[in-house]
Amino acid sequence: TLGYFIGDGDVDKYHDSVRIVFGDHKYESVAYRTVFNDFARLSKTNHVGIYETHNKCNGKVSEHTSRRFTIYPKQDIVDLFKSCGGCAGEKHIPDIARKFSKHGICELLAGLFDSDGCIEKSKRTQGGFKFQISYTSCNEELVMQIAQHLHNLGMTCSVKTIDRSNSGRGVDYRLRIGDTDSLKRFNELIHLRVEYKKQVLEEACLQTTEHTVRFKNLGKRLHQYAMAKELV
Repeated sequence: TLGYFIGDGDVDKYHDSVRIVFGDHKYESVAYRTVFNDFARLSKTNHVGIYETHNKCNGKVSEHTSRRFTIYPKQDIVDLFKSCGGCAGEKHIPDIARKFSKHGICELLAGLFDSDGCIEKSKRTQGGFKFQISYTSCNEELVMQIAQHLHNLGMTCSVKTIDRSNSGRGVDYRLRIGDTDSLKRFNELIHLRVEYKKQVLEEACLQTTEHTVRFKNLGKRLHQYAMAKELV
């Protein structure tokens, strides 16, 4: 649930409520229901209110309308979500994640890639298709945190800096996973819930042709990041 919050959530500082928005009802219904159930369990143990709303299209709720739910939890739960940061440029994986089990980290990553990640399929010039997983953010810290966790789980990834100054957006950081072994390991460990992303990833894992997207010296960059954050 923290992963979904980092991707698409916010804390209302005036009412101390936690909100998460999900997009297309049809494609994100399983992910939505998973997080809703997490909050429902939280509401039973912490006596919080939980409210579900649907954005309407032409006055109606359809399978293509987005949905939002809001909870009003105890202050310690609010503080946990606040520790993830505020706006997109400040969002990060909180320090408490260092105490998570392997399963907990995988669930966190699943939420991040379900909400803001991309599973890409494109044609090769020599025929066939190539696949890669990507995550793009203006927040370098968040991208490097994700890269560090993927590295710890045995996956190879790249991080590229993209200059968006011509469009007035500053700099983005793009993480990519493209080698076959890492794609298969991602699929094995990180269980996405957005259906169309799952389908493309499963198709990628059936490919027999090795293809690699790597970034020079990422290992050194990760080590420098970990040292700076006292993670090693």
